[in-house]
Amino acid sequence: MAVKENSICFQHLLIFMACFGSSLATGRLCEFAEKFPGVGGSCYKGPTNDDTTKQSTNSLSGTTVSPVETTTQSTTSPPISTLSSLPDTTVSSVETTTQSTTSPPVESSSHSIDTTRLSTPTVCLRGQLRCYNDDNEMVCAAPENCTCQMTSVNASISAGGFYVNPDCTRMAHCINGNVTWDDVYSCSLNALCEEQNNVRQCYCKAGYHGDGKTCLQLTNCQDVYTAGINESGIYIIKPTNWPGSPFPVYCNMADGGGWTVFQRRVNGSVDFYRNWTSYKEGFGQIVHEFWMGNDKLYYITNQDNYQIRIDLVDREGTPYFAEYDLFRINDENDKYRLSAVGTYSGTAGTSTEEKNGLGHHFRSSFSTYDQDNDMITGHCAIIKQGAWWFNDCCVSNLNSIYSAGVVESTRRCCGGDVVSICWNNLPGPDHNIKYTEMKIRPVQV
Repeated sequence: MAVKENSICFQHLLIFMACFGSSLATGRLCEFAEKFPGVGGSCYKGPTNDDTTKQSTNSLSGTTVSPVETTTQSTTSPPISTLSSLPDTTVSSVETTTQSTTSPPVESSSHSIDTTRLSTPTVCLRGQLRCYNDDNEMVCAAPENCTCQMTSVNASISAGGFYVNPDCTRMAHCINGNVTWDDVYSCSLNALCEEQNNVRQCYCKAGYHGDGKTCLQLTNCQDVYTAGINESGIYIIKPTNWPGSPFPVYCNMADGGGWTVFQRRVNGSVDFYRNWTSYKEGFGQIVHEFWMGNDKLYYITNQDNYQIRIDLVDREGTPYFAEYDLFRINDENDKYRLSAVGTYSGTAGTSTEEKNGLGHHFRSSFSTYDQDNDMITGHCAIIKQGAWWFNDCCVSNLNSIYSAGVVESTRRCCGGDVVSICWNNLPGPDHNIKYTEMKIRPVQV
């Protein structure tokens, strides 16, 4: 009996092993159990709708994974708000990793996916980088449009911009999203480290021009013009050996540019019948009617060889000009003597006229109503009611009473009792001048 039972059990075992070896799938095991219930055991057919725990199948690999959410890490750079908490280092805004290492989303996960960091593509177009723009947003952009974040100083540099540290000893540039530092950066002795219009850097002092590292002294309007500034207006200069502070002048950039204007008459709104001190120091409105000042004129004309241009417009609107290829005055000790007047050219007279407008007064000292320095027994500054380099009371006086409306044809600059701005030998009435401008610049070579 024992032999028979053992034989039957051995047969069942053979059948079991044959079926088990030919089918490992769960469904075939269950089929075997149903056909041979006497063998014993139980069968698990897989999950049903009643299971509280589900398994999910990875849609990419086809393998079964646990429903437990896995934690992923991204190599994306930290947001700007956390830059200040990083170690004290200078970093570029360009993200070094362009592809995220985050695993693909699990297709049937029971947990939602955080998409807030997926708004910007992880892979940019060819030629683009993932970087911050000027609005501190992470975007795909061309390298030249990428800003640079500097955590060491908690600063952001705009694309193509620069940053200077508080004591102006270092300058950083943002080039193609990368921070580069100048090997040497320091202010010129003629510059100040300060902030202007929210930009800190080295700025040249008044009377100097340059990038702050190098500052060249502006001694006249020709220096302004040479520096690449060709717009007429007010600029600050400091002539060579000038003992005072830099001062403003009006630069006329027409007619070849570089003209320093020292006199202008427009409508008679400024009184030019003034004393010695007023003409020494200057008066009026630099953008309108004014006299720059004899002291300033002396220092400017004695730092180089200068030429002069005088523009005139009569009451009819006809323009004239006179140029002399040399012009200079002496200092106050010599009564601001007109010490150089060169060759005349222009339309306000003739080159062969001995008594041309300014040449007639060569070597004359300057006179005002309170200082009579002319070469005659009379007092021309009082007679003609204007300060000038008077040889005698004739030929020219551009600082006299403004009377462009006087139309008597018999009145002339020389002869009669005319008291007016006048310039002898004009083709028209020489006392009906409504506009004058006197300006100088270095002799052009």
